[in-house]
Amino acid sequence: MKQISLFMGLVVLVPSLSYGADSQIEELIRQKQGKIERLEKCQGATKGLKIAGISTLGLTAVGVGANIAEATKIKANETTITQNESKITSMNKEIAEARCQAELMSKDKLVVETKFENDKCIATKCKANAKLKDNNSGCQCEDGYKPDDKNEKCVQDAPKERKDMSTKIITISHDEGCTSLKESDKLIVDVIKEDSDCVVTKCKEHAEIQTDKKGCECEKPDYVIDTKGESCIAKAPMVIDLKDVDVSEGLADTPEKTSMFYSNPEYMRWKPLVDDGYTMTKNNMSENNADLKNGQWAVTFSYGTVKGEAMCSAQGGTQYASKSDTKTLKEVAGRKDYCWCRPIEFIPSQENAVGKVSNKKWLLGSHQKPSYQVQTCINVCAYFCANIVAVFSSFRNPLYH
Repeated sequence: MKQISLFMGLVVLVPSLSYGADSQIEELIRQKQGKIERLEKCQGATKGLKIAGISTLGLTAVGVGANIAEATKIKANETTITQNESKITSMNKEIAEARCQAELMSKDKLVVETKFENDKCIATKCKANAKLKDNNSGCQCEDGYKPDDKNEKCVQDAPKERKDMSTKIITISHDEGCTSLKESDKLIVDVIKEDSDCVVTKCKEHAEIQTDKKGCECEKPDYVIDTKGESCIAKAPMVIDLKDVDVSEGLADTPEKTSMFYSNPEYMRWKPLVDDGYTMTKNNMSENNADLKNGQWAVTFSYGTVKGEAMCSAQGGTQYASKSDTKTLKEVAGRKDYCWCRPIEFIPSQENAVGKVSNKKWLLGSHQKPSYQVQTCINVCAYFCANIVAVFSSFRNPLYH
């Protein structure tokens, strides 16, 4: 009986339990369906993600897990989209900067570097001797410089003074005042009017503009104006006679000079009378004597270079005093052991000057001892003449006069 009562009680309760469960399920399904519809609206943004339907999702744990997985994918894709948008923005900026550089640098070749800023293309660096314009829209040459013919670089401009003067220069061929200036000086070639003042701009050959630009003058010291005052001609060189130089100046007045003199071929040179004589090489000197002939010598002083000859003769006499002529020295018979010297040329060191040798007489320099061979004079006479001319004023004085 108790069993029957319990069964009947369960029968009574079952309908109520079944009804309450059905209502809750229906409400959950309705809520789930609303969520699915909202998710389906986002399907395009999630690039085609599929949301499980009621038939597969239901209210099971598997359906909930699938939803969580799909939501995670949606979040990841949203992050990827954000990152790609950032990359696109960065690439667009790089493209804009590259386009800015290409366009601005092709238009303005003085521009070296550019920058795209606030949707505007500006220059940031220019080539040498160029500077940025005020609005950074390009570059321009600095003061004192101008663009070259191709507008690719800045080159130095003409001096400002000349540029200013060029705006003031006018043709003066019809200007009476400047014409008078030109006619007053026949060395003038061209004149201009500068600041209402006539000035010379060009002179004839070998003439130069005076400091005040009011005339021309011959180049000094080598040119003088001709007798007609129309041109500059070479000035006749000054003639310096060897007899007028200071014979007291020697090359070996002191031990120091002597040492320098005997080791420097710039001061003393010679060629022996015969090729196998006493050469400069044998005296440990370089032979810079190509301008000399056999038997000639040359000594250089501050006033110029004296060149001369040497001769061995049988003609005797007093050293540093006896003089003779070439014919006598060659024709006299006997032992040729007397060394004679004479000057033949003088080259002054002074500019625009020529040398003159008034006295070309032979002067007796030395006499070889009878014990010496005659060949000794032939070997060393040219060397001996160069030595005594260089060292002894007592020999130079009678030699020059």
